[in-house]
This record gives sequence, C-alpha cells and structure tokens, in this order.
Amino acid sequence: MSYTIESYLSVNINETIEKLLKRLSKRLNCFVQLVPENDCCNDIRELIDVQHRKHDEFTFYDYPIEYQNRTIGILQIGDNTEIEIIKGFQTLINQLIINHFKWKSIKSSKIVQVDNIDEDLIEKFIKKFEEIRKRPTVDKWSSQEARSNFKIKVSTYAKRNLPIPFVLLGFPFKSTSDEKVIGHLPDMGEYVCLKRLEDWCESVKEIYPPGVRFVICSDGRIYCRLLNVEDSIIFQYRHAVVNLLPSNNISWVGLDDFLPNEIYNSDAKREFLDLVYKPSLEETKKNISENGNLKVVFETFKQFVKEEKKFASNESDDKECDCITYKMMQRNQVYSDFMEDLFPTHIRLSIHSHDSIKKVGINLLGDGDTATPVTLQFIVKI
Repeated sequence: MSYTIESYLSVNINETIEKLLKRLSKRLNCFVQLVPENDCCNDIRELIDVQHRKHDEFTFYDYPIEYQNRTIGILQIGDNTEIEIIKGFQTLINQLIINHFKWKSIKSSKIVQVDNIDEDLIEKFIKKFEEIRKRPTVDKWSSQEARSNFKIKVSTYAKRNLPIPFVLLGFPFKSTSDEKVIGHLPDMGEYVCLKRLEDWCESVKEIYPPGVRFVICSDGRIYCRLLNVEDSIIFQYRHAVVNLLPSNNISWVGLDDFLPNEIYNSDAKREFLDLVYKPSLEETKKNISENGNLKVVFETFKQFVKEEKKFASNESDDKECDCITYKMMQRNQVYSDFMEDLFPTHIRLSIHSHDSIKKVGINLLGDGDTATPVTLQFIVKI
C-alpha cells in the first residue's frame, strides 16, 4: 500500500510549520516568517496567520507558498542568499499545507467522535502493543512520562474512532557482504518481518476494530554513500520491498514523497537534509556518551561497518570505522528528526533500542530480545 493521506492526521500543522521555521532560522542565522497572502481564504489565513510576526528592522526576501496553483502565503527570509535550502523549505511547507487541506476534505462521515474514551480499551491496546515492544537496556516504558506520551497519542485517534498511526524508519538496503546475503534485493528475511507486522496489525482489530496504520520510512539514500552503495541499488531494493507484501495496514514513504524529483535530485536531497537537520559531531558524541541505548546502537552500527568494510583490528582501521559509524549516527538522527517534523502525531517507533519516552523500540522477528538492529535493517539469510 502506498502512502495515502488517510494515514496522516495533521492536527498539529501549525506546530509542525513553526518547528520547520525555527530550524530554518537557526541554520541560516536569520529571521524567518510565514505570512498569508491578502486574498487567501479564511481557512488558509487561520492556518498560517499564527506564524506572522512584524520585524521592521529586517530586509525580507519573499518565496511563495502555493496551494492549488495559486500563492496562498509568502515565506519571508531576512537577509539570505542560500537559495537551495529555501527551495527545500518551500517544498516541505507546501506539502504540509496540501496534506492538511486534503485531510479536512475527507468526508465527515469517516470520522466518528467518541465522547468518552474507554480506559479499559486503551489499557488493552497498550498490553497488545507489548507483544512487539523491544526491551531496551535503559527502559522507561513504565514511567509516567512514557505512558502519558503513548496514551495521549493513542487517545487522540481513539476518540475519533480512527486507526492509530505509527511511523517507523527501516528497510534501507541489504548488506553488501556476499558472506551475509545472496543479493541486493529483499528476500525471505524481509518477508518474515513484514508478515509478523501485518499479522499483529490484523490482530489489533480484535480489540480495536479501526486497527492501526504503519507508515514505514524506507530510503537508504540517507546512508548509502557511507557504505559505497549506489542510489540505483537503493531504488531497486525499495521498489521490491514495497511490493513484497501488499497490505492495507502498511504504507511506505521516502524522500521523494516530500522532496519531489523535479525539484531535487538525490544528492541535493541529502545536502538539504544535512543542512537543516544534521547535528554536529560533538553533539552526536555527547548524546551517545549520555544515553545507554544510543551506545548500544553505536556499537551495533560499528560492528556492521567493520564487517561491511572488512576492516582489520588495528588502530588505523578502528579510527576509520569510528569515523564512518559516527556519520551513520548523524544521518540516523537527520532522518529521525525529519520524519518527526512530518509525522508529529504518529507514535514513533524504531527497530533500535530506545528508552520509550519519545520513541519506542519494536522487535520484528519475534525472537525476544535477540534480534539486533543490523539483523532487521540488513536482513541476511533465508
């Protein structure tokens, strides 16, 4: 099933656009604002008016935001010449606004408001989710903060009698090692993971008939250059994995859904995301040192890089392996933050271990805690 607007509920679109504008302001070190056009309709004015601020001391450059072939707002950038990054923000904000109004246009008969949410139902759903939840080294799943975050997002959809949406990053590409895989296309390994996910989605309907919807963000272009994998291989893999198991419960998205090819090629997409989202190396190292689960992810990535690159156990190779692994961690954060901005109301999942506060780890193999991120991301044997 391809990406459809029914899987995206942008109830926080103002907040999402605000976050994007703040990111742009920080990266460009200038003031950014979004203001409506004078002749735009009330719905659009209400949507983007909240972003409007008056700063007479700035010289602004105007970049149009369009909807249905007409300008509905102006992205105003103070004293800036980095045109490529601004084009990317135009594209993203356009997509968010289009999604917002597509959602509003869905017939109201599809949404049934529930006055009182059955707390027992929410608890049953949480217990059901435990079937696929990964148990990390540092696990705060039982804390009030983690439970509250999870319950709020579940309740947001349950009170509307809508499928509960999850967003998961995964399935970028296969290992390049001929000692691990038989080729660069998905095989029975990916099928087993997706079948387990599909079976769980169907079983949820026994306690909550609207069910759940998984959005899988699969686009190995984020990482592939670090491991000498060509974009053409990524495209072949993604086309195959998306069509491996047809499902009404699983949708797939990638960079092209939000940064169209007619605007950006693959290199430009990577450059744009790095400019906007990539944390510094110092910040990345600090986060890893302070987070036990990220340390586990780092060591797992490092082992994978060592095997892929066939690094020996010596000081020179260890140093290069660390360098590539840190870059992978940076890119992983880039994609994670990008999808957080685009899917603010979805429950965020990962095949890696997390503390369950902002993101929850899941196990797609059904083997308890023995499955590793590398096993799942770069499934190796049939």
